Amino acid sequence: MGCLAEVREEKRRRWEGILVEQEGSGLSVAAFCRERGVNVQTFHYWKKRLRPKVREGALPNRSFQELELVEPAPSGHHLEIIVGDVTVRVPPAFAEEDLRRVLSILAATTC
Repeated sequence: MGCLAEVREEKRRRWEGILVEQEGSGLSVAAFCRERGVNVQTFHYWKKRLRPKVREGALPNRSFQELELVEPAPSGHHLEIIVGDVTVRVPPAFAEEDLRRVLSILAATTC
């Protein structure tokens, strides 16, 4: 894949993550964009551009997934989330909002 194609793909994935994040935030588009510093018109452009993928189910289903507790971690150790080939290690003091962002981006890129 050429450099320009990689940049386009990266941008598309970023916006898929933003759309998923807004959907799960419970905020209106205007409030979400204001809070995140995203231009509302740009948001709507990408939503319209990616809408067919949303209808086809290319964006992740917002359903719950079963988690399996393999072994309790000793106090002070990180949490490990494994999705397909990707492992996310979360340190104890990791901010909840940051974790939500990481997981929404991960969900958008592992369709």
